Amino acid sequence: MLAEILPKPATIRANDQTKSLGVSLNLGPGQTHFTASGLVSGERIGTVTLTANGGTASNAPAGTYLITPSDPVAPRTIPANPFQAVNYAFTFVDGTLTVVDAITISDWANQNGLSGADAAPDADPDGDGMSNLMEFCLGLSPTNSSGAGGGFVMTNGPGNTVSMTYLRAKGVTGVTPAVQACGDLSGTNWGTNGVVETVKDAADPNYEEVTATVTNPPGATRMFMRLKVSQP
Repeated sequence: MLAEILPKPATIRANDQTKSLGVSLNLGPGQTHFTASGLVSGERIGTVTLTANGGTASNAPAGTYLITPSDPVAPRTIPANPFQAVNYAFTFVDGTLTVVDAITISDWANQNGLSGADAAPDADPDGDGMSNLMEFCLGLSPTNSSGAGGGFVMTNGPGNTVSMTYLRAKGVTGVTPAVQACGDLSGTNWGTNGVVETVKDAADPNYEEVTATVTNPPGATRMFMRLKVSQP
């Protein structure tokens, strides 16, 4: 008597994702934004391939797109994991990629795989001295201290002026960046009085270039500037 062994039904669903206009999203093999159900106890899927029918480019129009999962792969860090894709008859369920004109820090934290205490605005999961709130505003990576974006450039200008130029991410919402100036570092006289900001598109379409300029008062010999990012 012969018995036919059939693959076990299981489901892989692509997780919904959100990104802002002006931000790129890299998909393909090695993705972890998915949910699997129906696996045999003790078996796990490490990564899948995710593809989208649009929306991943930085200049993709706001709207909704489909994220399609495929090609499940066992995690390499668990050699004893017995998962083999050929033992399953998978149903692949699309997720939704939502491209919005603006993105919140909660969306950004989720996109970067942060959770719990690491997702808090004042947390610093990569230990680079910048809070999540600051890195969100500047378009930096909260998990890699080398991140994208640009640094701060201080210049002395005409008429006893001092300027600070920096890059900040486009499409962020729920934060208030403000360049403050002070004649000393005591921490008691920082403020935005007299600070004039100009904004223009940066060479990278994901960022805008901000230049803040302040004029030293008569008799002043030095001026310090800093960027403060807060939530309303």
